[in-house]
Amino acid sequence: SEFSIGSALLLICIVLSCLSPFFLQVRNIKNILSYVSIAGTMSAGLTVVMLMGCMDLSQYSVMAMVGMFTASMVKAGLNPFLVIIIAITMGACVGSITGFVVTKMHIVPIIATIGMQLIARSIAYLSTNGIYIMVDNPVFYSIGYEEILGLPYLVWVLLLVNIVLSFILNNTAFGRRIYAVGGNAQACALSGISVSKMKMTGYIISGITAGIAAVLCTSQVSAAYPTAGNGQEMDCSAAVFLGGLAVGGGKGSILGTFIGVTLIAVLLN
Repeated sequence: SEFSIGSALLLICIVLSCLSPFFLQVRNIKNILSYVSIAGTMSAGLTVVMLMGCMDLSQYSVMAMVGMFTASMVKAGLNPFLVIIIAITMGACVGSITGFVVTKMHIVPIIATIGMQLIARSIAYLSTNGIYIMVDNPVFYSIGYEEILGLPYLVWVLLLVNIVLSFILNNTAFGRRIYAVGGNAQACALSGISVSKMKMTGYIISGITAGIAAVLCTSQVSAAYPTAGNGQEMDCSAAVFLGGLAVGGGKGSILGTFIGVTLIAVLLN
């Protein structure tokens, strides 16, 4: 499936480069990668959840909520590195709450995550009465605008997240259990694997990537606003499915998801 979607991406790039002389310019490619950095980071975390047959539609709303608190903390004068750690921790906490609702309260994942989506978006609006917050900090400016080895920091964060999660899925016992839970959760439970703990961990990972995306989004636009990602809730899910992940879970990859989100970004570009 990675080969098929990769071939489609390559074909579309060839067609667009023929239609527009600006498509293959370095500036435009960096624009595409900058867009992918936010959606691609969250899509990687979502892949872990969906591989186990679950769903998370709350990521963009969580990103907006965490972004508002991140900007507020920066404006209050907190150390920016501490703020980044707090933002990622907030994402993990929200993910754990969602995981608890799904695994312990046995609420259908799509219902639970839509509920969390609405709660997080409401908190994002209420935290500042719907007013955006400007971020004027050199650390966040560096993340959003500066480059290393010709690529923006945003892209390096994207690559790091995808490489780490891909390694975990392909080279660890935990990763093999994720695929196993998606393939047959009942058989996993009978073999001694705690399916609820696996799903809980998956939602925490999804929340962490939403927290990282909040930092990236805030850095990219030098501001936080409660409408961030509004209307894009299905983008990450579309990228994951486009990358070849099976609807019921148990089959898929981080690489496929990365190609899928890149394809969407190219089409939007």
